[in-house]
Amino acid sequence: MIRRRAALAVLPLLLSPLARAAEAGDRISTETRVQLQAAMQLQIDRSTVAGSYPVVDLGTGRLRNLHPAAGHPMMLRLGEAFVLCADFRDDAGVPVNVDFYLARRQGRFAVFQVEIANRGPLDALLKSGVARMLE
Repeated sequence: MIRRRAALAVLPLLLSPLARAAEAGDRISTETRVQLQAAMQLQIDRSTVAGSYPVVDLGTGRLRNLHPAAGHPMMLRLGEAFVLCADFRDDAGVPVNVDFYLARRQGRFAVFQVEIANRGPLDALLKSGVARMLE
């Protein structure tokens, strides 16, 4: 009985490096996917004002209200960071891509950058192989 308890206590320590090793490639665990999605949703919730996700159009200086339309399963790896994409719509119903860049921080994921309707640089990173689509 004591051996069994000891083995069960050590099991998470043994599996953690294996899980991280499995995530080093183009696959990540379901648990990590859920954590990433939750971190993105938390960022959206924290930034929502009166039901909208406000952004400033830096070209015109106008405030633009975005509304979450759908998250999608597209996830990318960018070195040790991840990129998750979500579809938003503006007040006129025009679709807007929003990309959330996340990294691990103290065992959790945190959003460190958000790109609004700026997919070009991410596409270039994908084409160059710096960013990779996750399976």
